[in-house]
Amino acid sequence: MSRRAGRPDPLRRLVRRSDRRCVVAAGWFVLVAFLNAAGQHTEDRIFEGATVVSATVDAGYRPGTGDLTVPVRIGERRVETRSVYDAPLPVPGETVLVEVAAGQPGVVRLTGSSYALPADLARQVGPLLVCGVLAAGRRRFARQAMARAAGEGPTFGLVGTIRPSPISRFRCQLDLYGLDAANGAPPVVSVPLAATAGLPLEVPLAVECKGVPRPYGLLVSRVGDTVLWPSAPATGAGRRPGRAAGQALVPPAALPLATAPPPVAAPRLLTRRGVLVAIAALVALASVAVLGRIGVARDDDRRASWPQAPATVLGSSSDGCSVDVSYRAAGEERRAVVPVGDCSTIAEGPGHLVLVDPEDPDRALLLSALYDPWTPLGWAGFACFVALWWAGDELHRHRRIRAAMAGAWRRVVVAGDGDRTVLRAEGDPPGAARCYSSSAIATWGREPVAVAGDVEPGGTFVSRQPGSARAVEHRGRGRAELDLPFRR
Repeated sequence: MSRRAGRPDPLRRLVRRSDRRCVVAAGWFVLVAFLNAAGQHTEDRIFEGATVVSATVDAGYRPGTGDLTVPVRIGERRVETRSVYDAPLPVPGETVLVEVAAGQPGVVRLTGSSYALPADLARQVGPLLVCGVLAAGRRRFARQAMARAAGEGPTFGLVGTIRPSPISRFRCQLDLYGLDAANGAPPVVSVPLAATAGLPLEVPLAVECKGVPRPYGLLVSRVGDTVLWPSAPATGAGRRPGRAAGQALVPPAALPLATAPPPVAAPRLLTRRGVLVAIAALVALASVAVLGRIGVARDDDRRASWPQAPATVLGSSSDGCSVDVSYRAAGEERRAVVPVGDCSTIAEGPGHLVLVDPEDPDRALLLSALYDPWTPLGWAGFACFVALWWAGDELHRHRRIRAAMAGAWRRVVVAGDGDRTVLRAEGDPPGAARCYSSSAIATWGREPVAVAGDVEPGGTFVSRQPGSARAVEHRGRGRAELDLPFRR
């Protein structure tokens, strides 16, 4: 095994998967940072000009139950504080200082418990750090595998069988047996593979290995001139099947080249039906969200100019929440009971401020209702994250198809029925398979089919449907039982 100048394709794809996870984690971190900044700004607006008063922690409060809100008594009123972020939780009966929002006696927080953006981001940076560590570990593992393949260490001759991974249907493992292993003997180790290089599955192969065949060891295998690069250190045998009885070593044959590669048109990214529907839906949703947000912002600006008036919250009923408000209209003092919607989180009693519509005095709004940008910002940010993740996945999928069509066209034999499709070479044993695919290609007939790309589990390849000039995309699978239709 000679070390190449750059990473081989299987190791390159392995590293790219880790890099994509880092990009997704970074996008999530940016989204969380944006929402946290919005929350901090909202918190500062709510408690601008707050009054600091003394309060007593309710005796029935039990800290450590997972709830970060603290019930306190301010005079005769029992009020729930906002979530405690950085201040320690007080004990029952303790006297604490709390901040009461101006004009909102029911909106209270502990002093020293402001919304700390750096502390919250420090907790959210964990997934990003984990992805970064895993990506660095994958790069280090790829370097070690290439160094092991190019090293001067001893080479072991073993018998190997490529079998589907018990975890993913798009991954495979190489089960290694001794040359003198009896029929039904368990494998020595199992090596997760980055790619099967198109070798047949469930067939005993003569394998040359470099490394120590033990669990957690680094093994690089070769079958003929084909190198099987590992994706992780070797694992123990576990419950892997034993060596099949009565099977001799089979020299793997390469997929033959197609004599006349069929001319096909490469599928375009922006002409797929699913892509067009998704783009139209995203544009429609974005337009509605933007127009709705503009309307809400205009309403907020208009309501913020309404005159403020003192009010007493009377409490909730079946018809909603109402307040007893006193206001000045047409040069005289008026008093009325006005509904204001939901105020289940607002303490009853006097001391509240409401905004009264000057054009309709019977319409009022609690002052706290103006400080709720979290929900629209959160949904908008999450929608943007999902849209960007979907766009990146579709672009990566399109690049895989283009890369597959740029390769050589080869001829495969299609076997199976409507429930599963087996792709193999003409010289493979009857029970062997290079990979499994969807059942659509099985309806094209029993003649050899020309395909381009990686005919292996996890690989992307394209084929041409008879009578059509459009390329059909497939993704190889390692397990066939998951291709069965759903049955109750």
